[in-house]
Amino acid sequence: EGIAKARAQQPDLVLMDIRLRGDMSGIEAAEQLRARSHVPIVFLTAFADQATVDRACETEPFGYLLKPFSERTVATAVQVALTRARAERAQQERERWVSAALGCGGEALVAVDPGGAVRFLNARAEMLLGVQLKKVLGEDARLLVRFEQDASLDRAHPLDVALRDARVVSSSRRVLLSAHGEAHAVS
Repeated sequence: EGIAKARAQQPDLVLMDIRLRGDMSGIEAAEQLRARSHVPIVFLTAFADQATVDRACETEPFGYLLKPFSERTVATAVQVALTRARAERAQQERERWVSAALGCGGEALVAVDPGGAVRFLNARAEMLLGVQLKKVLGEDARLLVRFEQDASLDRAHPLDVALRDARVVSSSRRVLLSAHGEAHAVS
């Protein structure tokens, strides 16, 4: 009943006891809420055993308060959780804007993390590489972005150069090979 009410009312925050009356625990209820929305959840409980804390942490709560607690403790936890939730929503919105802006560019763009794992491909990069972002997200970009060998060019992979020098690298005079073996001249 609480899950249905939370979905219908879309609260800013849920205070959830871990032990609930009925067949479902507060942790299970939190899992269901978080699966469909990103409502911040603060657990209130008398249970601090490691197994319960570990299980509760799997739901990524915004707080965990042990009983007995004071009104001030709850108010502080709520304030911190709401502040964190606002910051996360703002970050997600910035990421949506950046993703939309990068996706609209005419050049192929491959963004990677510091280890070289794929974090973003725009539509042009997907087309040239013959892959979809959702299928290669987190994969090593060196295996995805492959070039024909040319003795006149530096043997270092452009991604390794970019990561080493912490700069954007444009591949001049190279032939990019797609996942299907198609060759594309890139500059």
